[in-house]
Amino acid sequence: MNRRYLLAIPLLTMSLASCGGSGSPSCSDRDVTNTAVELLTKGLPLQNLHERAAYSDCLNHAMGAFSLTDMENIETFRVADPCVNRELDATRAYVAKVRSTGFENIRTAARDDSLKKVACLADMDEYHNIQYSAQYTEEGKVYVSVY
Repeated sequence: MNRRYLLAIPLLTMSLASCGGSGSPSCSDRDVTNTAVELLTKGLPLQNLHERAAYSDCLNHAMGAFSLTDMENIETFRVADPCVNRELDATRAYVAKVRSTGFENIRTAARDDSLKKVACLADMDEYHNIQYSAQYTEEGKVYVSVY
């Protein structure tokens, strides 16, 4: 059975320069999806480690010692326990894969041209869906939020 999970990432937002334009941004616009991936990968290491901890006793015991700073520095963060380091390596590989492949099956869930906003859904991998939105600001920039 192929299950999909919606990632529980706290709301993350970022604004980027854009041409503005009428209507709402496109869910598949490269700047929108790249920004959504960037925002998502900031919270992804901790989320992935929590998922992995359910199946790894050594990681489950170590999770309480990890800080947000550790997760922000996931590329270089190491601990003394080799078992935990294997799990960290797997998480690093997963985050790198998400960064390199981006989203698949991008869909528009809702569009409101009066607000210049679009709500989007996409598949991050075969098990995880992601929700994000993009909206033009008054200054013509695109504001991206990941849920």
